[in-house]
Amino acid sequence: DTGVAGFVVRQHHMVVLDDAHTDARHCGDVDALTGYTTKRIVVVPIPSEDGQRCHGVIEVINPDDDASFDEDRLDRLQELGRTLGRRLDQG
Repeated sequence: DTGVAGFVVRQHHMVVLDDAHTDARHCGDVDALTGYTTKRIVVVPIPSEDGQRCHGVIEVINPDDDASFDEDRLDRLQELGRTLGRRLDQG
């Protein structure tokens, strides 16, 4: 219910951050616990088919190629979220 993931679950909208630490929604507690530094992140909702609920989120953190999250990548992540949502609805 906190951080960027919590925001996405509540709002049902993807969030893309190129510098996570400059955004108030970023929860630095996880970085502190793990010793990992989140720089860039995209968080995509996993919506129910009817769009009324959010089953969870997909997070991609610090991509290896250090490229920004381009439209093609974002479209594929959103489609993955929708596909997972449909599967979860089917039980």
